[in-house]
Amino acid sequence: LTMWEEERIERACGEDFDCVDQRMEARMDALSADGRAFPAGGAIVDVAATDGALCTLARGGRVRCWEVYADSPRPFRDLRVRGANQLHFGPGSVCALARGQAHCWDETFEGTARPTPVPGVEGATRLALVEDFGCAFDEQGAARCWGLLPSESEREEEPEVDPEVARPFPALNGARALVPLGGAELGACWANGAGTVRCWGESRAGRLGVPHGEVPFDAAAPLLEGAVHLASGPEHGCAADAEGALHCWGRADLGALGEARRRRDFAPVRVPGLRATALALDAHRSCARDADGDWSCWGRLGFRDARGAPWGRVPRGPD
Repeated sequence: LTMWEEERIERACGEDFDCVDQRMEARMDALSADGRAFPAGGAIVDVAATDGALCTLARGGRVRCWEVYADSPRPFRDLRVRGANQLHFGPGSVCALARGQAHCWDETFEGTARPTPVPGVEGATRLALVEDFGCAFDEQGAARCWGLLPSESEREEEPEVDPEVARPFPALNGARALVPLGGAELGACWANGAGTVRCWGESRAGRLGVPHGEVPFDAAAPLLEGAVHLASGPEHGCAADAEGALHCWGRADLGALGEARRRRDFAPVRVPGLRATALALDAHRSCARDADGDWSCWGRLGFRDARGAPWGRVPRGPD
């Protein structure tokens, strides 16, 4: 939303904050329904997104980023990372993978940015960014991570390491997936080499599969086995196995788990009728792609859909 749009809505609604929220939601719904075109400056190699922002990586290493709901089609970021073939948007930062090296920059949506190689990363084949740290994985699955690692942040004494330098993190070796929790809180979920899913952080609304409370990294208990695909939202998570069987956990009353009802526990439940090959989660919505490339989404669609609508799955989005 542009600033003038916020001011216009606030003038119309005054101190009625429900009115402000609903009008802003309607504004975003209208923009989403109409669709937006973002000129990437070349054939798109990868896409990365976070709340309110979208970045594309085009052939030749050109990176462009836009504020999704701004009216201007001009990107706020236009730079080049030569040789890049992956792009990752983490909380407050963006990284591109180029020739086995991670090139990262802080992203505030303002000013200039200069991609900087992360010391200690070589031979990486994929990256993952979460709230307080990032990781690079090589062909053997060995993890080298930078930032404040969870095993370090949970100690009382200050870690005697340079957080800007990647170092081995054996606890994540072989991880198939590492995804941040939605929202601005620390924590993440990961699936190890066998597909065992664990989550750590603050279990708001049961999003870690357990009641409210703090779950330390070293005490994270298994949630599921055999996961191949993994996604996490602000109040729920989902994982699919190699056969596409889909399970979700966390808050259920708005339909994000495939049914709209209150539950006494937050453990994973099977979402029937789907064989998932990819996942994407929003605040109270879940989306899955099937083997034909069709997307199905369910859960709360906005302020006008207070119940959630798991019974009305409709293929949405590009294949």
